[in-house]
Amino acid sequence: LGLRPREIAGMRKTWIEERAGQHFLCVRQRPEEGFALKTGSRGERDIGIPAAMAAELLACDDHAIPGGTPYMRYNWLMRVFNNFLREFMPDRDQLLYTLRKQAGSDWLVATGKISLVSKLLGHTSAAVTLRHYATWESSVTLPESLYK
Repeated sequence: LGLRPREIAGMRKTWIEERAGQHFLCVRQRPEEGFALKTGSRGERDIGIPAAMAAELLACDDHAIPGGTPYMRYNWLMRVFNNFLREFMPDRDQLLYTLRKQAGSDWLVATGKISLVSKLLGHTSAAVTLRHYATWESSVTLPESLYK
């Protein structure tokens, strides 16, 4: 889904909303939960998710990741989940970020819309997305305004 590890660690099943039969993961500033986004309210976004994924997340207790505190959940992601991923991608570091970059790159190739992908990833500007996710070899057509 292109979430940052900290966003995954903070995610609760209450973040999932259903609208007109479609499920959305609503990433928001949530001071009452002690959750803040890296980019503040500019990073708030709604990400459409398949019904099967929504059902799995809604079946969790409160949080999608085990652990009593945000710190414990984040550490679980960085240790246990990263070690699990190393089985499939042994030559990579920062595997959760690798998955985020893969999601962003796939979205760029699929849509060709840097502004949309920028919003889905919670970037403050399309320039950040262009710098980190677009490659010159891809088939994405970049808007002329980005070259100025």
